[in-house]
Amino acid sequence: METHTVGDTETGAEELPLTLLWGTWEMWCDIPQRQPAYPAEKANWLDQVKSIGLFDSAEGFWGIFNCTINPSQLPPNGSFYLFRKHIAPMWEHEANRRGGKWVIPFFARAAKAEEGMQPVDVAWQTLCLCAIGELFPGEEEEICGVTVSRGKQRASPSAHGSAGVSEWKLCLWTRSADDAAAQMRIAKFVRQQLNPTANAEDSAADGETSRVSNGEGEAAERKRRSSAPKSREVTALPSTITYVAHRELMEVKQEFVKGGNSPAQPFRPKYSISMEL
Repeated sequence: METHTVGDTETGAEELPLTLLWGTWEMWCDIPQRQPAYPAEKANWLDQVKSIGLFDSAEGFWGIFNCTINPSQLPPNGSFYLFRKHIAPMWEHEANRRGGKWVIPFFARAAKAEEGMQPVDVAWQTLCLCAIGELFPGEEEEICGVTVSRGKQRASPSAHGSAGVSEWKLCLWTRSADDAAAQMRIAKFVRQQLNPTANAEDSAADGETSRVSNGEGEAAERKRRSSAPKSREVTALPSTITYVAHRELMEVKQEFVKGGNSPAQPFRPKYSISMEL
């Protein structure tokens, strides 16, 4: 990153440095509106997605980020998108169509502003910062963007009239779905960022198993996993994250639309990785 100074020459204010990013990014939002009395025919999905702004500095990012609500406060079917400039937040775009996305689900009740940041909010902020800071391993252009969306609210059978539970999906979009090695490196980095406890345990396990050989090492590893505390209970992170290839998902959807006598085949993610060790 570079720094660039800007100042107010008329007032003589002190010049402040800007922390420039390696590239330019754009933030988008899709906030559902009330249906009009006479909805337009064949409305384009992109017409609903609004650009919040472009930025090429850390200060520009925070200027936009701090003016948006947290993902935990999104209405049902609401979404935020952060993509590189000139990449549209849709799988059909040239940069996305051969790629896919790591999907990180969160289940919770919608939060109020006074409740502070929820786990999905922290995870969204973390992945956004890693993206614009070009911190992910591998080629710089491999990361296309980050999205977060809230699904429809589900009734809670034990809530007795209280608010139901919703699902949020935090997704990291990448360019090359068929590069398994690259995707797994990215997934392990995501795990390190969102679950530092697992990262520390992984490092400790590496040191332990390097001192023990063959069956003794496997036995020590099984003992460590069985006695390790379940960080999911503390961090509210999912136990597993999965990778969905855009092209494969579209092919399954097309086969479902065609129908036929044969039963629909269940869709299986291309890759998966545990968030717990």
